[in-house]
Amino acid sequence: MDSATTIYAPRIMVAADGLSAAVALDESAPPPAAEDIVRALRDAGVIFGIADEAVARLASGAGHGEAVSVAAGTPPVPGADGRIEWCFAPEPGAKALYRNAAIGQRLAVVHEPTAGTPGVSVLGRPIAPKPGRPAALRAGTNTVRDAGDGRVILATAAGNIVVADGRIEVQTELTLRGGLDYTAGKIDFVGSIVVQGDIGGDVILRAGGSLRVHGSVDDADIDVRGDVAVDKGFVGRGKGRIVAGGSVSVLHVLNQSITAGSDVRIGRESVGGIVSAGGRVNAPAAVVAGGTIHADGDVVLGTIGSSDGAAAKVRAGRRGRILDRTTVLERELKQAEDRMVDVKDAVYRLVRMQLDAGGLDDAKRQTLERLQEAQKQLPKQIAALRAEQSALKEELKNDRGVTITVRGTVYEHTIVEINGCRKMVDAALEGVIFREHAGAVEASADS
Repeated sequence: MDSATTIYAPRIMVAADGLSAAVALDESAPPPAAEDIVRALRDAGVIFGIADEAVARLASGAGHGEAVSVAAGTPPVPGADGRIEWCFAPEPGAKALYRNAAIGQRLAVVHEPTAGTPGVSVLGRPIAPKPGRPAALRAGTNTVRDAGDGRVILATAAGNIVVADGRIEVQTELTLRGGLDYTAGKIDFVGSIVVQGDIGGDVILRAGGSLRVHGSVDDADIDVRGDVAVDKGFVGRGKGRIVAGGSVSVLHVLNQSITAGSDVRIGRESVGGIVSAGGRVNAPAAVVAGGTIHADGDVVLGTIGSSDGAAAKVRAGRRGRILDRTTVLERELKQAEDRMVDVKDAVYRLVRMQLDAGGLDDAKRQTLERLQEAQKQLPKQIAALRAEQSALKEELKNDRGVTITVRGTVYEHTIVEINGCRKMVDAALEGVIFREHAGAVEASADS
């Protein structure tokens, strides 16, 4: 009687993550058929990623007594992390005194993370991917999410871009700790600046707002659209200048230049300074020795000149400058009108030449084009000059009287000018007000 054949079923092992399956055969048993191995796999639930070559290898008798990998799943692809696209330079992390932002400027785009791609286990089941982590960035002061695209953060004010603690904001005022020297390079900031120290020589500073200096200013080049306030002095070798669209306030001036769109205030003195104000010069306690003081409005000073002969020139009123500008305008208008006639004649000659000869060479054609462009622009230029001329005439009609008031002493050799009328002070005066009357400068007591 034949003995019964013992059948050893393949042992199926599925990895814990479901991404692989292996078959182990008893090394003492005959190799099963490939169909039996596949059937055993399916009975164990393995239906995906079965490798025919691995099954055939087992069926051939190879690999007995070993765990042979016969199926592989598809691993999930993790999602990409969210990221922040910075729309300014230098980006956060780079050293910079400031980063300018304009109103409405894109500051950042917050890109969302991706979900990733699911995988498939050898059991045919989906394997969820690990999603990417979001990039955190909140809109802070003077910033907002774009209503049309919530990923985008916009600036709602002009100023310095600051990123900290997962938040982006725009600060309209830039505070610079300590002082500034030549190593700072050129500073060109769209907002207001506060310098908590001195500004040294060779500094170039531009600001779209105001400037406050908690110290002194040396031979620096400063140009701002707003006000300038210097707690101490503006001193140097005459290379420094302050230009402000608004007012300027300093404690004292030495050999420097100040130009203000409105008032200038000087606390103690101006020695060799060149000061010009679109409004008033208010320095009731200040000594002005040397240099010039000019204001479109009234001037109030403490003392002009000094006992050692350091004379000064003080001017008030716009009439003199208006008259000077009117003279220049008349000359420019005459030149433009003469140019208009010359251009018209030259265009006529070249057009006739073009018609007679059937064309022009390149040089003459280019000349004709330039002249025809000038023919278009000259009437605009003439109209602008006439408009300015008319405005200045109207301003002369409405000109109000201005005064120069000196609380203390006006020393001899001081030149006083009001609306273009000059007076040389030939003897010291005390507590006086200068006015222009009938084309002459008159002095009266400051009551």
